[in-house]
Amino acid sequence: MKSILVSGMRHLQHARRMRFHRCAILTLGCLIFAFAQASNLAAQQAGSDQAGQADQSQGSQAPSPTVEAQTASSIKWLFTYEGKPANELAADHQFEPMLNHYFPKTLVKFWSTQSQTKYIPAVAIEFLSGEPDKVRVDEDRYVIASGCLARFCEDRGLLWVDTHIDTSTSQPTFVFAALDVRDTSSHLWVYSNYDFYDNPFTIPPNLRVNVTRWLGLKKPKAVKRIDQATIVDPAGEQQMDVAPAILGVPITLINLNQP
Repeated sequence: MKSILVSGMRHLQHARRMRFHRCAILTLGCLIFAFAQASNLAAQQAGSDQAGQADQSQGSQAPSPTVEAQTASSIKWLFTYEGKPANELAADHQFEPMLNHYFPKTLVKFWSTQSQTKYIPAVAIEFLSGEPDKVRVDEDRYVIASGCLARFCEDRGLLWVDTHIDTSTSQPTFVFAALDVRDTSSHLWVYSNYDFYDNPFTIPPNLRVNVTRWLGLKKPKAVKRIDQATIVDPAGEQQMDVAPAILGVPITLINLNQP
């Protein structure tokens, strides 16, 4: 009888130990599963956060609009004349209407007479027709064309166009510069559809660079020293004399003896 009781107690104790082990294994399994789930959730959250940060980073470093998007569609055809003589550009059927649009009735007073009134489009065509230079494009943005009068090549003209649309005017910037040569000196005239007249210090650096480059062309026909430079307002009604250096005229071409 005693041996039976002892044997029963041993079986009971063994059963309890087995239940304990099963519970312990089950608990450990639950803990491992819970930990794995928590790890997966954390990893997913971290991935989501990193993706969000990457999106924010990409958004903050998004490339600026392309030149194509910023260029006025009505003047894209100007780029097709790169490397061609400026007189071919001036002869294009779109050229004069384009200048009429951006220089509406801008009078060129220094070239007008009592019997004949001259406006920018006609003057630009004449100034680009004689001994034309090749049309250049800077930075896929600026179009530069220059030439001289066929009958008197010392009088020269420069057309400079910033094809990007200016946010303040909602249009591209056009500049026509003319060198009016006198007996002993020259007068530089600058016309623009952008009002540099109000603040000549807003003149774009690329324009100044190209004025300097332009005045160095056509050698050995040296440019007579420039003693006066004048900016004309977009309407062509007001004008203001400025220091030639502001427009990019090299110091070697400025008449420093001007009173």
